[in-house]
Amino acid sequence: MVLFTETSVPQIAACKPISMVSSVPKSSNMDQACLKRKRERLDHLTVEQKLQRRKLKNRVSAQTARDRKKAKITDLESKFSVSISEVMKVRRENELLRRKFEQLEAENEKLKMQLECATSKGKDAFCNSVESAELINDSPLKRQELGNASILLMRPFICLFITMIRSAMRSSDGYKNVVKICLMQELIRRKISQNQNPVEALRLLKHLLAKAKLKETWKQSKT
Repeated sequence: MVLFTETSVPQIAACKPISMVSSVPKSSNMDQACLKRKRERLDHLTVEQKLQRRKLKNRVSAQTARDRKKAKITDLESKFSVSISEVMKVRRENELLRRKFEQLEAENEKLKMQLECATSKGKDAFCNSVESAELINDSPLKRQELGNASILLMRPFICLFITMIRSAMRSSDGYKNVVKICLMQELIRRKISQNQNPVEALRLLKHLLAKAKLKETWKQSKT
């Protein structure tokens, strides 16, 4: 078993700083030795070798610069090609839009012309409706004129009926013939008052007269 005395402790304490101080110059000596070795590596070369070494380094740096420049140029060329394709696409779209705009403009002009024609037709229809309304408003006067014309047309019919009544009274069945003639007169008067065509009334009268004459001739032949 080891026992430390009072004299041994201060000796150990005194030995420690000596070892620390002695370690510092050792590291500095190692650095200096490394520097000397590097310098020695360069010192053993001749001047021509040093120039060749420098030229080689310059060539390597120039090659790296050229490679970087080439990579940058290729990148720019790719971007330029992409931008050109985009520009061409935009131009095509612009051309399509321009054609579509021209087509829509032509359709707009056509629709404007159709609208103008429709408005003009609407105005004409409105004018016609106004004229028809005016005619409707003037209808009482025209009805009065038609009534006067019907009276004028009835005059020859009245004269004819009078002659027919006289001839019917002379016959044997005079009463029946007079009744028939009165009914004919009333029918024709109604047709004329209803503003029907007087020509149709005249045709009806001729038909009835012909029928009456046939009956008279048949009776005369029978007797």
